[in-house]
Amino acid sequence: MRWIILSTVVLLCSLTQVNYAQRVAIKVIDKVTQEPLPSAHICLEDTLTHNQSYYSTSTQGKTEITWHNNMHCAISFVGYKTLWLKTKPNQTITVALEPNLFMLDQVVLTGSYTPRTKDQSIYQVNVIDNKRLELMGANTLGDALQFTSNIQMQQDPALGKSILMQGLSSQYVKILVDGIPLVGRQDGNIDLNQINIANIERIEVVEGPLSVIYGTDALAGTINIITKENKHSKLKGNISSYYESIGEWNNNLHLSTKLNKHEIGIGANHKNFAGITREGNDRSQSWKQKNQLGFQPYYKYNSHNFWVKTGVNLWHEELEALGEPVNLNTFDTLFTTQRMIAYVSSSHAIRKQSVLTSQLSYSLYNRKSNLYNWNRLNDTSKLIEDNTKHDTTTLYRYEGRVNFSHDTEKLLWQSGIEASNENGKGKRFTDTENMYEAALWSTIEWRINDKWSIQPGVRLIHHSTYSAPIIPTIHGKWKLDDRWTARLSYGRGFRAPTLKERFMEFVDSNHNIYGYKDLKAETSHSLSGQLLRRLNLSAGTGLELEAKAYFNDLNNVIELVSIGDDNTLYTYRNLLKKQTAGGNISFNFQSNQRWRWTASFNLTGRNYNDVIDQFYFGQDLTSQLSYTFKRYDMTLQADYRIFGKQNTPRVYNTEESESIEVGEREGYQILNFSINKHFLNKKVMLRTGVKNLLDITDIQNTGSSNTAHSSGSSSQPVSWGRSFFVSLKFNFQQL
Repeated sequence: MRWIILSTVVLLCSLTQVNYAQRVAIKVIDKVTQEPLPSAHICLEDTLTHNQSYYSTSTQGKTEITWHNNMHCAISFVGYKTLWLKTKPNQTITVALEPNLFMLDQVVLTGSYTPRTKDQSIYQVNVIDNKRLELMGANTLGDALQFTSNIQMQQDPALGKSILMQGLSSQYVKILVDGIPLVGRQDGNIDLNQINIANIERIEVVEGPLSVIYGTDALAGTINIITKENKHSKLKGNISSYYESIGEWNNNLHLSTKLNKHEIGIGANHKNFAGITREGNDRSQSWKQKNQLGFQPYYKYNSHNFWVKTGVNLWHEELEALGEPVNLNTFDTLFTTQRMIAYVSSSHAIRKQSVLTSQLSYSLYNRKSNLYNWNRLNDTSKLIEDNTKHDTTTLYRYEGRVNFSHDTEKLLWQSGIEASNENGKGKRFTDTENMYEAALWSTIEWRINDKWSIQPGVRLIHHSTYSAPIIPTIHGKWKLDDRWTARLSYGRGFRAPTLKERFMEFVDSNHNIYGYKDLKAETSHSLSGQLLRRLNLSAGTGLELEAKAYFNDLNNVIELVSIGDDNTLYTYRNLLKKQTAGGNISFNFQSNQRWRWTASFNLTGRNYNDVIDQFYFGQDLTSQLSYTFKRYDMTLQADYRIFGKQNTPRVYNTEESESIEVGEREGYQILNFSINKHFLNKKVMLRTGVKNLLDITDIQNTGSSNTAHSSGSSSQPVSWGRSFFVSLKFNFQQL
């Protein structure tokens, strides 16, 4: 009798397995070309237990999945629209994915604590994904943004690369890593070459004011770096190595594992740059040698409606400024910079419509300068014993924020509270300095109908030193259909002087900058708009036309001005008014996942109308062209940007008034070319090419953009010249 019962149970279990755990063969192809799509992702989710399983297609676009009842199936591939699949056991099916030409359903996080698609967002969002970064051969944030419209770069051989957005410097641009602000600015700017992007998923660039959500320095725009996470693989990672002929090595590692609800990952990178010596220099270098190290471990717990993530981003740089020998001895300076961001973030979905998020972070920035005496005869260096010749500057910042969002069919309400405390100490500060800020903010997006949306918002600020006004913003969106979209944004801004602008001194052989403690806070108004037109020319071929415009009006603007007769001494002062205006016209053409051509004509103007009421405009043209040979999984890409001649004002300050001297910056061009080839079903990627093909190094600039980057010289560095690069990357994954 026992054997009969046991046999019956086994038989029933077998029948259950037959009925509910069958195999389904799937082939994924391109809907237009009918070509197979290798490495397409297939996600299965049990609607009862919410357990997920993942699969990936072969080089022929095929895979087999284990299918149960009560399952949802999503099939996705980069550059294509995600497809939700309904199927039955014991089937062999072919799934045709439709090309997503302009990535409209790509999820963006910047400006919203409820994930929205790029097309749904009320903001002007430009997403630079990992694929585009690889095609450009980008290693740093500066490389990634070099060919972005309405963004310009300024280069300093010692301080690195900084950004101009909508004609405003990086003090008005919020730079975030997974929503956490970066701290530590030299000469008021963050060196974009210090931000390695090997372990990032994408970069979200939002133009226009986000001062209600992100605070005082988000007037011109916000740049959010979204790092990679492991959503479904037991083991996933990559190893890459990059070499550039000017003497740069860049090695990166990213490794992560996911065990049920737990995810652990690490990222590590090392960069070594040997420096460049121009003709006429024996030992000192025009571009200083650097050695950089980075390490980014994290842990994430993820359940059905709750996740929490904690980690730390560590970064270390050594920059050596070598001196020219005087007799047998000379002085060398070693600059050591360290950054750390420790964070805890969480998100809790309350029912289906509400989300509560929180974030707590501690940021540390430490910069040391040590002076050495180098002996030419025996080639030895000795640390100078006089402590006054050495310096350490430390900035540390605590920040916490809690946000609540509630999303219904008609309304998206977001509200939050945040507080931050920033401290600075070191010889360059007169004492240990401190500033703190607390804020309440709220926005409501009202979807009036399928065409119209409007989002007012307000931010209330309490600052430890300065009295802040109420900060309002309003954003609007009009979408006629899938072809026409328009956006308009207005925001008021408030920016308190930073600790560095008030108290810090920065003096070396190339810089002579002093803070000014009696600075006033800035107030500003910003207006920006966008008009977008999409055309479906044929199956798999589309054209996107875009026009943007902006106007920024700043009062009591804080500028770095010359106060010495020899133009070598700089300090920060308040000017009564500064305005920037401009925009761009661009197009984006894509065809059959092969051709991609973008071009943009950009106009940028500045006006100091308390001194001289006249705009000084500059023009530039940006273009990127790529073609993919699908049969060989190889892509060719050219990146080109040309800057026209531009009048450049320099502001002088005396006890009586300000004055402007207008010079001229000559035009120049940047041209890059790269080849990207994948092997072994995208497990190996080889990348090679040439940067700065036209070999542009320095240009003449008889004015200035108010930066103390040289000692009276009219030569402005742009690049270290033509260079060749090669990169090899290995990807591995276990589902």
